[in-house]
Amino acid sequence: MAAFNYAVKVEDENGFSEKYFTVIAWGTKKRMMEWAKHFDADPRTVESRITREKDGKVVHSYTR
Repeated sequence: MAAFNYAVKVEDENGFSEKYFTVIAWGTKKRMMEWAKHFDADPRTVESRITREKDGKVVHSYTR
């Protein structure tokens, strides 16, 4: 089974975005797409990406 990571950059209450991605979930691509559907809709999410763990390839990304 391939492993994927879901990571996000968020905007804080002052309107500034984090300078780095924070990995918040790990698992199958299908499961990571479920996380993305939920967190990409959050108004604080500035950017997110799903990467394949074995080679670091970005398989899905979102930018507001």
